[in-house]
Amino acid sequence: MYYRETMLAFVPYLAVFVACYGLVYYRRKRQRLPLPPGPPQLPLVGNLYQIPEMNPWRTYREWHQKYGPIITVKSGLTNTIILGSHKAARDLLDKRNRNYGSRPHFILIGDFIYGGNQTSLLPTGQRWRIHRRILSAFGNVRTSQRYRILYDAESKRLLREILHGGDFFEPFHHYFVRILFALTYGKRVTGSHDPEARDVIEIVDVVLKEASRSSVPEAFPILNSLPGALAPWKRRAQLLFEQHSRLFDNHMNAALANKPWNFCKQALRLKASSEVDRVELNFILGSITEATHSGSMVLGVFIMANILHPDAVRWVQEEIDRVIGPDRLPSFDDMAKLPYLNAYLLEVMRWRPITPGGMPHASFQDDEYMGYHIPKGTTVVANHWSMDFDESVFTDPYEFRPQRWIEDPNLPSIAFGFGTRICPGRHIAESSIFIVAARLLWSFNFDYAYEDGKRQEIDSWNMTQGLDSGPMPFKASFKIRSPKHQEVMDRECGVSDLDIDAILDKIGADFL
Repeated sequence: MYYRETMLAFVPYLAVFVACYGLVYYRRKRQRLPLPPGPPQLPLVGNLYQIPEMNPWRTYREWHQKYGPIITVKSGLTNTIILGSHKAARDLLDKRNRNYGSRPHFILIGDFIYGGNQTSLLPTGQRWRIHRRILSAFGNVRTSQRYRILYDAESKRLLREILHGGDFFEPFHHYFVRILFALTYGKRVTGSHDPEARDVIEIVDVVLKEASRSSVPEAFPILNSLPGALAPWKRRAQLLFEQHSRLFDNHMNAALANKPWNFCKQALRLKASSEVDRVELNFILGSITEATHSGSMVLGVFIMANILHPDAVRWVQEEIDRVIGPDRLPSFDDMAKLPYLNAYLLEVMRWRPITPGGMPHASFQDDEYMGYHIPKGTTVVANHWSMDFDESVFTDPYEFRPQRWIEDPNLPSIAFGFGTRICPGRHIAESSIFIVAARLLWSFNFDYAYEDGKRQEIDSWNMTQGLDSGPMPFKASFKIRSPKHQEVMDRECGVSDLDIDAILDKIGADFL
């Protein structure tokens, strides 16, 4: 009896011992697993000098083809694991989002340029959740539908500008600038050249260039401890932060004083806004106006595809003619009735991804995948360029073929990201892009531009460089499809002065 009681008393200790031994064994086994393979590294600098400044995502794709769908690239002292297949990205960034839903520590752009206030760069935690609650109040499916009255009016204005001006790159940018500044600040701006908008856009351009470079403090974090005199990037970044702060504060003050409803006024009514200070709230709302470039890049790719692939355009225009006819412009009521157009836009975003290198994620804890070790705190990036041209997912991936999305509705689209880090403004982007694309295809036929009888060729691989990537400027010819289409455009798009205040107040009434 005594022996049995002694043994029973020993059982809890034995269980703890076995559990601890198992944990130690598991950790040692995991530590013995290698990092994913990758190109040979040099001491100290790693692969820093093997990563080209131009189109680095193409080099990553070549490395994926050589080393596999998950590779390790080292910039200075920092390891980055790059995912090159849909399966790897879905397995880690979606299915294991709890472990990969954070962001790495962005020293230059995150800490210095944005002062730790940029939502998209924050690590997962309470602050990030507060930011997302504020942004989600304006960007969720239900609320984003309220802005369609503004997209409707501004898309008509865009058609008029293209009809009378001939250019399309600037009108596309003006369109998104007008929408986002109206919604965020209640401001009527003429476009990207407007002084109210130009300063923000210029800062964004600088920030995107900084973000696209292999930053010294990111590659060698220890250098962040250097004093400012020995770290010139700190002073440059501090100046950008101060410019940001002044601009966003001025816009916020003006928004609160402006007559019509706007995001800034509405944000002050949110409980989540009381949990951040004024500077932080300025940055949260200001980040909305910094997204003007993305939509215009997508529409630039859209026009390029229209010219290079006339058969695909005819395929969509036949659907538009069948559903809508020549007597009216397309509307949002037609959205669900135009599956070919929706497929066309999905193909546009796949064929030339505007975020080809993807956005960095970070691992919360040590992990194991495909027999490789992924250490805690490792930067993990989905290479959209490799994934969107993945032959195992997309047949003939280099071909522009919108029909693929009709033939297989389950094809993956990654344009807006993964997991909890999916773009909070995606519903605004989708609707504002859809209505412009539908109306352009309804209104115009597209062709190459000609100068002195010579066709101006378009290189579809000639894209801008940076965190985001859009087409380099090219010329195009827009021709009204028929006199009837011209008549409808004259009638529907002839109003030159929009009552933005009335439109915003109508939107605001739905929030009450």
